[in-house]
Amino acid sequence: MKSIYTIITLFITMTAFAQVGQNPQPSNIVNICSGVTEEDVPKYSYFKDVFNTFDNFIGTWQWSNGNEIVVFELTKVTQKFNTEDDMFYDYIIGNYSYSVDGGNSYIVNTITTPIDENYEENPMYTACPENNKLRFIFEDVVLNKSYCYATFEFSLGNLTQLEVKIENPLEVGGRFEGEPEYNFDFTLPTNIIVTKQ
Repeated sequence: MKSIYTIITLFITMTAFAQVGQNPQPSNIVNICSGVTEEDVPKYSYFKDVFNTFDNFIGTWQWSNGNEIVVFELTKVTQKFNTEDDMFYDYIIGNYSYSVDGGNSYIVNTITTPIDENYEENPMYTACPENNKLRFIFEDVVLNKSYCYATFEFSLGNLTQLEVKIENPLEVGGRFEGEPEYNFDFTLPTNIIVTKQ
């Protein structure tokens, strides 16, 4: 009986240690966009949206013009652990759809359920809110264009409308011989106002 008790105790102890290794906890909290970098803080720090600046942006946003419909789905990810730098982060990911026939079919639709919280698996990502504005790293998945920008800004304090502007990077890198020239166009309309649904 004593050996069974010892085996059970050993199993519980090993399970507890294994779970701690799989689920690290934040050591301290740092406000995102405070100017503090990963080099300034110990491992397992949590870059948190302390003032919930992201929260007004969360949700489904839509623009329509006749049969054209653009939908953005913005999702806040909280306390996501990054194994590469042993830090926790809050950030916003975004996905979108675009239809020109009233939503019967799509030119592009990256909105999925369930949502993949890994920022690299989404065409829009930002970790730093500004005053009433988010500037996403944006990928046009149809044209395979990465590292563009999509800026979402509240219209004159109205929390139900966002002005959306999609832009190319300030500088376009070089290309190898035989590669096509950089395409400055976008699949989505580039200057629209979306309404919260």
